[in-house]
Formats: sequence, structure tokens, C-alpha cells
Amino acid sequence: MCKNVEATKDPATGVCKLLPTMKTRKDWLTAMQIHFEKTVETLDGEEKQCEKVKTNLTREEPLCNAKISATKTKKGQCDTAAADVTRKKCVFIGGVGNMCVEYDSCYKAAIKSYEEFTNATAQRVISRKLQWRMLKRLECLVGAYDAKKGIDKDKLKACAAKAKYDTSNLNMVYPTIPKKAECKVALPHGMKDTCGSNLPTKAPPAKQQVLEEKAERELKKLPKIMQVKATKKFLKAKCGNYQKFKDFNVKGAEEKGSSDLKLCTETGDIRADEEKTQKCLTECCDAVECVGLVFHPKGTMLKKEWSNPYHRPGFDTYKLMRDKK
Repeated sequence: MCKNVEATKDPATGVCKLLPTMKTRKDWLTAMQIHFEKTVETLDGEEKQCEKVKTNLTREEPLCNAKISATKTKKGQCDTAAADVTRKKCVFIGGVGNMCVEYDSCYKAAIKSYEEFTNATAQRVISRKLQWRMLKRLECLVGAYDAKKGIDKDKLKACAAKAKYDTSNLNMVYPTIPKKAECKVALPHGMKDTCGSNLPTKAPPAKQQVLEEKAERELKKLPKIMQVKATKKFLKAKCGNYQKFKDFNVKGAEEKGSSDLKLCTETGDIRADEEKTQKCLTECCDAVECVGLVFHPKGTMLKKEWSNPYHRPGFDTYKLMRDKK
């Protein structure tokens, strides 16, 4: 704190940094006393705070250690699960890699088994046809004999004249052997080969396929009648896609139902008006509760649920499949 500065009245303070109010050594010592008293007070407060923190640390340390231990246990479980997933993934990838080889072997074995079975069957059919003709001839000969009149010569001649009995009823129709399918090894879309098999990954599915698969999953959650009325027609909107259900309605206020949310602002029959249809689809997107719409000759109703569904000719229902945010 002290520096070489020009002395004032008291030579003893000449080596210290002075305030304008410090005229004597006593002024400086008084100022220093006040400074150190405040410093001691501050240090006392910080010491108390430190003791408090140390007490808290002592109390929290066992809890912290317990959490550290639990975290290590959980990490061990996660590492084990991850290793198991990796192992199973590699087993799957190995299976995909061997798929075409296995298919080729299986196809050849199936063809061989089929040919052996049909050949054996054909031999049995020949034998049964011989037996069938023999039995029919015996049946004819037995029919020519009468217990009272004896042998009927005309019937016997007819038996002799019968050249060959029809055995077409014993013919076998064998199914056509299916052609061997083309086999291309590739992993499902999104899965990478990290197991050293160097297998390619399938290209992303077409947008239409993705839509149909998503719609199929969501259909399973809906009433059976909706599943029957579902079509593969979709309308694109700003919040997702709509799937069409033809000749289908859900009961609203007029039918004493509870599915209505609100009318679309576009009134009247707009089923053939693409621009107005899109406006109603957008209104449904903007309404959090909206799950779809019903377009009909008198107007368009936004729906909040699929309760009480029923067949209704001329009504087109569109179910909203929102995109994930």
C-alpha cells in the first residue's frame, strides 16, 4: 500500500499512499484500523459461511456417493444392454448376409422333395388305376350273374365288349413349381453394417409407402367400420397428411353424437373445390383438438373424435395424421 511519495506535514507518513484527509500518522492509523476491523468482520462472516458449507458437504456426501454408486450400477446395466443389442444386431446382419445362400439351399431341397413326392404319387396313381379297372370289370362280371337265372349272357357279352374303364376321376393335378425369386442381400433402411459384413443398406421407402404404412398402424386403433371404409387416397396439408374414408361419417350434434368440433368457415358443398378444401384442411391443422374432417353436400365439419361411426353415402371423411414436431 505504501509508495514513495512526497511527504506532507508528518515525515513518518511520507512513504505511504495518502488520502487528502490524512494529515498525520494518527489519521492514517485510524483509517487502517477501520479497514482491518471491516476486513476481520468480512473474514468472520466468510468463515461462518465456509463452516456451514462444510457441514452441508458432510451431510450431502453420503447421498452423493449413493447416487454415484447407483449411476455406476445403471451404467453397467446400460453397457451390458448395449453389448447385447450389438450382439443381436450382428447376429441379424449375419443372418441377412447368409439369407440368399440359405434360400438357394432351401429352394433346391424343396424342389427335390416335391419331385420325389410327385413321382412317388404318380406311381401310386398308376397302381390305383389298374386296381380301379380290375374292380370295375369284376363288378361287371358279378352283375352278369343272377342267383335264380344264372349267368346273363347279354350282360356277360357287354362286360367283354367293355374295352377300358375310365379312370380320369383318379387323376392328380399337381401345383406348378414356383420360380426361384431373385435374392438381393441388403439391410433394412436406416441400419448400417458395423459388424464387418460390408452389407449395403436399402434405399429409403417411397413417400407413398411410408404414408400407407403409417396409416395402417393408425387404422388398427380405430373402429372396425373405419378400417373397412379406409382408402389409400391421401391429401397433403401443412401439418401432415389426411387419409380418406369414403361414404363414411361419425355422429355429430344433429345425430345426437359428440364428435363435432366446429364448422369450417368455407360453407356449402366444397368437395369438388380443391382450394376451399385445402382451407378447411388448414383450419383443422390449426385447431389442436381437430382429428379430421367430414365433407358432405351441406358443408364441412371439423371433428374432435371418432365416436359412433357409421356408413353414410356421399360423405367423405378425412383423418388427420399429424407430422411429429
